[in-house]
Amino acid sequence: MILYMVKQRYGNFFALLFLFCVSCSQGVYSVQRRYVDAAFLASSHIHTKDRTRYDPIVGEQLIVSWNFPSGVFQEGVQMILSSRLKNQVEKKEVFTPKTRWGSHVFFFPSKALKKNSSSYNDSCARLEEESLLTYKIDVISGNGALLQTVKNRLWVEKIAFQ
Repeated sequence: MILYMVKQRYGNFFALLFLFCVSCSQGVYSVQRRYVDAAFLASSHIHTKDRTRYDPIVGEQLIVSWNFPSGVFQEGVQMILSSRLKNQVEKKEVFTPKTRWGSHVFFFPSKALKKNSSSYNDSCARLEEESLLTYKIDVISGNGALLQTVKNRLWVEKIAFQ
């Protein structure tokens, strides 16, 4: 009925656009990658005293957002994050969303030494090696079916040689 009214009033183009906008979907998944350092803290912008401002937590955040259709969420959903660091170490983390829509932050800390340390240059090299290189997120339904895979552009499966 609504489609007929849209078609009568606005024509075929808007009727097709309306169908496209309200059609079924697997869900909306968005992944953002953000670097965290002292500039990330609010205290560094308003110049208040904060212990973490002078000894900040350095690393990267991977922010995953989702909006599942209600039928998919009721079956049960899991997200499997496969991440690869620059030193080629792979980590897997399983996350089960508790709500139909929301977001979750995965944090990858970097272990750097302070600037006044004698081995500061070595720590900068180590910081580069331990930072996040690439990632892949598999969204799996309750019955074990793969719903969607979100990959970083640099993600490739490793080839194992014997």
